[in-house]
Amino acid sequence: MLRLSLATLLLLFGTLSLAGWAQGVAPIRITAAALNVDHAKGQASFEGNVKVVRADLTLTADRLEARYGEAGLGELTARTNVVITRTGGPVPETATGAVAVFNPAANTLTLTGPQVTLTRGPSRLQGDKLVYNLTTQQARVTQQGGPVQATFTPQ
Repeated sequence: MLRLSLATLLLLFGTLSLAGWAQGVAPIRITAAALNVDHAKGQASFEGNVKVVRADLTLTADRLEARYGEAGLGELTARTNVVITRTGGPVPETATGAVAVFNPAANTLTLTGPQVTLTRGPSRLQGDKLVYNLTTQQARVTQQGGPVQATFTPQ
């Protein structure tokens, strides 16, 4: 079910794409089975087979909530069956978890859940929270109440 006017849809997609360019990065493209927009609140909700693509980064989830305003795209929150893949580095990376939050101002992804996994080639890190800086490509994995698990396999 799609509940928005054509003008609102064009404004929303223009805002999403232009926000990426304004920050010097590729545009953000989002596809989903359904989209609901509350322009007065600056919120959009994508539901069903959500796919977000930005340059070499792809995020899939069951649901995505986006906040936007006159300054452009704000925070993106993906929920349920979150999978993030990045193919642009020397080794492909995949991260999985329950909830992912993209902060475009800080250019970070924060992934949480009862179990979060970051896989780089044959190596793997596991915890309950992953903070990934897209600019520096540095990741921090933590586990509240227990140890982080890591398996490093030389290439």
